[in-house]
Amino acid sequence: MEEHQLFVYEALAKIGAGNQFLELFEFMLFEDFFKESLSDHVIMILAYIPEKKTFEILDRLFREPWIKEEQKELIIDSCRHIFFVNSVLESILKIDSTNSLLNAISEREGENG
Repeated sequence: MEEHQLFVYEALAKIGAGNQFLELFEFMLFEDFFKESLSDHVIMILAYIPEKKTFEILDRLFREPWIKEEQKELIIDSCRHIFFVNSVLESILKIDSTNSLLNAISEREGENG
């Protein structure tokens, strides 16, 4: 059932109503029994919610030991989309040079020119 609901949440996030579901998405990524099967879709949904809390969730997820390299790339892409939409957030967050997710994003941008 949850997998089908994600399409509704994705549509809501795309029209700007996703931030009200951030706690639910966080639950799906860290507490839910099906977290590993839902995580890719939830990461993509989070890309449409350009909030600091979204970045914090993705940052925490990036450091989870069960996250695969492909999912880390998806997290980086989601963050890049968030920063494209909310460049002020990117400026604020880039103050922390010790953040592993921010460093991975910077490395990726360096590779792409």
